[in-house]
Amino acid sequence: MKLSILIYATLCFRSLGDAEIENDIEDNFEKFRFDVPKEKIEYYDRGFKEGYFQCKADSKAKRITSIPHITSSDLYFIKKGISDNCISTQCNLDFSFGKADADVLARIQCLGCSGKIANLNCMNKVADKISDGKNAIESNYFSCFAFGSWTFTPSKVGTETKILRSDLSKYGDLLPVPKKKKH
Repeated sequence: MKLSILIYATLCFRSLGDAEIENDIEDNFEKFRFDVPKEKIEYYDRGFKEGYFQCKADSKAKRITSIPHITSSDLYFIKKGISDNCISTQCNLDFSFGKADADVLARIQCLGCSGKIANLNCMNKVADKISDGKNAIESNYFSCFAFGSWTFTPSKVGTETKILRSDLSKYGDLLPVPKKKKH
């Protein structure tokens, strides 16, 4: 950096033809030098590394929780449950899916729909989003207020078991976002 500033200053002042100014710049260059103590550099370097590793860990946790844990057969069960149970302008369904290491609990809710068809479309749209790994969904689909979420729960229902429950919670109550997959 010192060299580049010196070259720039030399070129600028050489064009003026004043060698005296050039010598003054070289003599006074040390006044503008910025010394940063080594401890301060190490402190910032350590903070950067800690922040980097925390960001990397958060990214890994996010990848784990955004992996679709609802299989295509689970999605089929959800959509069948929607078509069998959602018969009005609102619907509130909870699903439990037994997995080997931890169960997956999914909640899908739509309310304020203009009709049954809008409600079915809304519920199916939220089901698709959840099966893609999206979580904590609060949106409007097909003129309905839509809510969807999923989380891990301790294994209780048994592997490959699928359970449907309706109206277990108030509308808008989302399940807690999982921090990491339990093993």
